[in-house]
Amino acid sequence: MSIGYIFGAAKLGIMAVNAGASAYRGYQARGQISQLHSKCYETNVQNRGVIQTNEYSGRLPMLKDEVFLCSPSASEIRIALLPSKKIGTMPSTIISGGKFAVRNRSVLPVIEDALGRDIPVIVIHCDDEGLTQGLASSGYGHRVNVVERGEFSYNPFIGMNSMEIGRMLFESIPEKYQVKYAARDIISVMAEVIFARKITPSPATLSSCPIFDLATLINKLVNMNVLERPNAERLIADYMASQSETRSLAHYLMDLGMQLNRLTNDNGVNGCDTVSSIERREAVLINVGSNSNDLAIGLVLNHLKLLLDRGNKFLLVLDGIDLVKYKPMLELALHNKTGFILSYDDLFSSVGGDEKLFSAITGEVGKTIIYSTTSGFSCTQWSKYLGDYERHEPKENISIGQQGFVGTNVNQGASVDIKREARVPPEVINQLQGTQACIYDGASNAIMFVDIF
Repeated sequence: MSIGYIFGAAKLGIMAVNAGASAYRGYQARGQISQLHSKCYETNVQNRGVIQTNEYSGRLPMLKDEVFLCSPSASEIRIALLPSKKIGTMPSTIISGGKFAVRNRSVLPVIEDALGRDIPVIVIHCDDEGLTQGLASSGYGHRVNVVERGEFSYNPFIGMNSMEIGRMLFESIPEKYQVKYAARDIISVMAEVIFARKITPSPATLSSCPIFDLATLINKLVNMNVLERPNAERLIADYMASQSETRSLAHYLMDLGMQLNRLTNDNGVNGCDTVSSIERREAVLINVGSNSNDLAIGLVLNHLKLLLDRGNKFLLVLDGIDLVKYKPMLELALHNKTGFILSYDDLFSSVGGDEKLFSAITGEVGKTIIYSTTSGFSCTQWSKYLGDYERHEPKENISIGQQGFVGTNVNQGASVDIKREARVPPEVINQLQGTQACIYDGASNAIMFVDIF
C-alpha cells in the first residue's frame, strides 16, 4: 500500500468527518435561526401593537405577519369605540373618513356613552339627518333636543336681560357690516320693547322688529299701557342717540334672519333653553344648515363661548363645520375641558392641509377612528400620526472557508437587523373600504382594525 494511497484515504476520512461536523453545526444553526424568527415575530407583535379581527381578515388590508387575530362581539366593538373611562371628563374623539352614515356608527355610541354618564352634549352639524334620527330613536331619545325647523327653534337669548342680549349679538356681527359700538344700545332697546310685549327676545323676533320705526312703536306701547312713560322716554333717548347705526344693523339682522330660517319656527314651538338642557344633562343638536351660513354659525359660536365662560360643562361635537373658515370654533373645542368629538369626511383636508394644525388637533384626543380615505396626502398624515415601531428582522449568515488541505469549513449563524417602520403604512389606510375602520387608542397606544357592523 503506497504512502499516497494512505494519505488519500486519510484525507477522505477527514473530509467525511468535517462534513458530518458541518452538517451537525448546520442543524444547530437552523434551530437557532428558527428560534430567532419566533423571537423576532413576538417582539414585532409587541412593539407594533396592532390587532386585526379574523372574522374580517379576508376583507381588511393585511399588515404583514405582525397581526394578532381575535373575534370581538358587537358589544366589544362598541367598547373599542368609546374613550377610556374618566370620572367627570370625556376624553376627546376624532372620526375621519367614510360617509355620513358610516361615521355616525362611531359618533352615536360615544354621544350615548356621554349621556349615560350624565355628561351634557351640544352638537353643531350641517344637515346630518342620520345623526339626528339616530339619537332621537336611541334609548336616550327623551333627552335629545333637536334644534331645527319643525322642532325646537334656536334661541340663545333665553335667560338673558336686554343688556346681555345687546352685548352678545353685537359681538357676533362680522366686521364687513361696519356696525359701530352704538348698535349695541339699539339691540338692547329692541330687546326691552319685545320683553314689554311679554315675548322672549329671539333672533327671529329681533329680525322682525321694526328698527326704523322703533320710536313710533315705543309710543304706541305707552298708549296701550304696556310701557310706562319714563321708561319709554329713556328707551327713545337711547335709540335716537344711536340711530346712525340703524341701517347697518338692519342689514345684518335681515341677513341673519334669512340664515336662521332653518333654525326658527313659525308654528309657535318654544325655543330650546340650552342652559336648562345642560342642567338636565341632555343633548342639544343644532343644525346650522351649511358652512355658508356664516352669521348663524358666528352667533352659535358666541353662544357657546358665553356658556363656557359661565361655567357650563358639556361635550362639544363638531360635525362637518369648516375648521379653516371657523377656526375659533375649533379652538373652542380644543380648549373645552369636558372634551370634544370631531366628525369629518377627511380631517386633514378639513384643516386645509395644515400639518401643524392637524398635529395640534390629534395631540388632544384619546381615541381616533379612521375610515376609508382616498387622499394620498391624508393617508400619509394618518400613517405618521399612528407612529412607527422598532422592527426586528432575523438575518442568516453563512461563511465558507478553507480548512488546511482537507477541504472547506461551513459556518452558519444568525443576527438581527433593527429598523424603524410605520405601524400602519399609508397604502393600508388607503385600502380601507365601507365600514372597515382603523381605531387608535391613545391611552394604550394600541391599534385595532375592525369592521364596524
